[in-house]
Amino acid sequence: MGLEPPPWLLRHRVAIPARSPGFFHRAEPETRCTPTSQRLTLLIAPGGFGKTTLLAECCRDVLERGVPVAWLALDSGDEPHMLESYLVHAFEAAGIDVLEPLRTGKADTAPPYPRAALLLRAVEAHADPVVLVLDEVERLSDPALVAVLNFVVRGAPTNLHLAVAGRELPPGLDLSVSVLGSDAVILTADELRFTRKDIAGYFHDELSPAELARVVSLSAGWPIALRIRHNEGSVGRGGEARIVRDVIENWVKTRLWYSFADDERELLLDVGLFDWIDAALLDEVLADRGGLQRLLALRTLDGLLERVQRDASEVWQLHPLIRDHCARQRRRETPARYRRIHGDIGRALARRGQIVAAMRHANQAEDLTLLATILLDAGGVRLWLREGAEPLVAADRLLPDEAIARFPRLVSVRCAALTATGQLAKARRYLETVPENPPSLTLREEFDLYVDRSVARALVAHYGCESNPTNETKAMMLHTQRLAEEPSFDPTMRKWINFSMCVHFNLHASFDAALTQGRRVQQSTGDQYPLLTLSVETQFGLIAMARGQTKEAYAWYRKCERVAKASFLQNPRLALLVNLLMHELDLERNRFESGFKAQSIPREVHQGAQLAMHFAATDIALELARAVPGPDDAMTVLDALSDKVPHGELPALVRHLAAWRVSLLADAGRVDEARQAWTVNALPETDADCFDLAGQSWREAESVSCARLRLLIALDEFDAARRLGEAASRIANERGLKRTAMRLRVLCLKLEHRAGDDEAASGHLVAFLESFAETDFARAIVREGEAAAAVLERFVQTHPDSRFRTAADGLLALIQGARTTPIPMFSKREMQVLSRLETDRDDDIAAALGITRYGVRYHVGNIFGKLKVHTRRDSVSRARDLGILPRKRQ
Repeated sequence: MGLEPPPWLLRHRVAIPARSPGFFHRAEPETRCTPTSQRLTLLIAPGGFGKTTLLAECCRDVLERGVPVAWLALDSGDEPHMLESYLVHAFEAAGIDVLEPLRTGKADTAPPYPRAALLLRAVEAHADPVVLVLDEVERLSDPALVAVLNFVVRGAPTNLHLAVAGRELPPGLDLSVSVLGSDAVILTADELRFTRKDIAGYFHDELSPAELARVVSLSAGWPIALRIRHNEGSVGRGGEARIVRDVIENWVKTRLWYSFADDERELLLDVGLFDWIDAALLDEVLADRGGLQRLLALRTLDGLLERVQRDASEVWQLHPLIRDHCARQRRRETPARYRRIHGDIGRALARRGQIVAAMRHANQAEDLTLLATILLDAGGVRLWLREGAEPLVAADRLLPDEAIARFPRLVSVRCAALTATGQLAKARRYLETVPENPPSLTLREEFDLYVDRSVARALVAHYGCESNPTNETKAMMLHTQRLAEEPSFDPTMRKWINFSMCVHFNLHASFDAALTQGRRVQQSTGDQYPLLTLSVETQFGLIAMARGQTKEAYAWYRKCERVAKASFLQNPRLALLVNLLMHELDLERNRFESGFKAQSIPREVHQGAQLAMHFAATDIALELARAVPGPDDAMTVLDALSDKVPHGELPALVRHLAAWRVSLLADAGRVDEARQAWTVNALPETDADCFDLAGQSWREAESVSCARLRLLIALDEFDAARRLGEAASRIANERGLKRTAMRLRVLCLKLEHRAGDDEAASGHLVAFLESFAETDFARAIVREGEAAAAVLERFVQTHPDSRFRTAADGLLALIQGARTTPIPMFSKREMQVLSRLETDRDDDIAAALGITRYGVRYHVGNIFGKLKVHTRRDSVSRARDLGILPRKRQ
């Protein structure tokens, strides 16, 4: 069963073009161009040399032998995530089960290109040859798009055969491995030109020697010139050739253009403005029924009007060179008609839901009003809510600053696009430019502007780690919440507002209110908005985790994981982030067998996520770095994280990292540095501010309060520490923050142990053990090492019959085990690579395991990271010391 493509995807871009009428078979180039004969097939030549035609023909032959062919025509207007989607759906159209590795748990979907990583693993799992064709590669001028292709090329498994066609290679596209490895065939203009024998055969050996000589001379073997000349002869038209070799303008004017009647030329000039055409679109725009039939009846266009399969129907495209010529001539001769037709195409495509394509035509029409209207009628910033961030970012790229200045609602679009691409400081600046009450607006327009601004404000808050709402934001939230209660309010916006309120209440530990808002979303969405439902249920899992409801949290996360995997291609980050939250819960229970790679966290943190995800990623990275082997490594990770988070971008995360720094310094006995870090980072001085749940999230309150407690304990300011611990614990218990209360309880245990009050320390331990019996949250006590072990040992000795004896013994064993180096977990593939590192080269390992050399290097990097080594020899030695590999026999 095929994947449902996103609504903006143009399916003809992932279809192999149909065979051109009168296609002439040429044995030598077709044999050389067969994609499965080498890893890379590269066709680089100017326009009109038949690159696409030849490659498509070869791919049809490959298809007949049962080899899947993924075809993709590239487009400069794509965004990186859009290009990923097109790549994935090209493979899906070819019959590759892209989601299979995700279902079987074998997916390697690390950022920055999770969908591309998934499809490469799916191709590798297919085992048999697969072909990927990238056509019109010269259109990729954006380095970000080239980076996506480089990721695919460098990570391609050995069974993936790549074919690339274009007028030139874009700067930065790296095909050197296949080329330098002599596993490539390169066809240039010289190889693609028709020979004299080919030309004679193309004209069925009907040309006289003189005619053949003239055609050879004038065409220089250029396929498109031959096609035009052939079509002239087939309809008995033409004239004395007046051409300049290799100049398409002269070919079209002298050899093609004069074969048409005036009305046919006018139709062709109009059609040149269409990226693709079907009968209905052509009739609608030109108000002239039968336009496509008239085009198809023009024999001179045989082979120049190309057919592309699109779902169950067909669309047509003029040959790019002819289309470009027609567009230039229409603009030069009748600029008003050029703009009008582009505008009409834009309106027609907008009615079909092709918003980004419609906006491109509006830009060509030089009609700012139409450009804005197309996007605003599609929902403006609300496009994100309906279709995701990718089409909104693509639409924003088409908005000139002048359009944003003239249409206030477009400011929210720009703000949201900047948020989606991680430019949060710019997004906040744009948000400040949204006018409160611009003049000359109707009541409806004022309302739409207000709602758009609310959406943009919420997006910036969610993705910008803002947990301290301003008075303006609070007022806006209250007003929009009241609007959501109105029966006539837009249902989609009502869902969004309820979800936003759910997130807000969750962040500030108003869990019952958050659950109420979330259930409202559930009741109104059904199966219509699966991703929104998933997001709500993720919030439910976060609430259960904070409340210490371990089983409930896992149940919500696993449910979300199933939905996220099913929708991975539309939103790959959801699966990654749900997985991250499950790792956080594992860590809270002191379960490291998940094999989470701490070194991958810094990249994940900055890919754009809500505050809970940032905190979870940071805590996992720092906790694991702290545990193995010590605080210095944790400080190195912390420095790397801090360097990647500008202070103006993610304020709550910056605050959290500052609290972590104080904690690590205090635990290491670097008290003066810890105190200085507290002051430099402007962390709060009063107990009330440390655990203020109105002005910060509960996660910030937890990290700041715990950091303050550690600092006070290190300073031996025990009374101040007791007051803070009691105040923070009281609020945590009142708000149902079981995880936080347990962390505070362990720090109070540490405080009393250091103060010498064994009875008070034992009392805190018993309270912790009561909560531990309900939650299985062990990480807080394991982290405190020596102090916790001493209190547990004393408790076991003095309370041998306690109902908590078994739990105390288990925790004591965990702490004692944590003092030794844990044995890292390796995947099956990593063990296969590790076992060969001492004797085999990367190429030998790749051949033996059936993976690419890049795949070997990826696994070697993981092995080095887990073993904390930098060389192959050290990794083998370390693995033997830990008992992972058998020792050499003497």
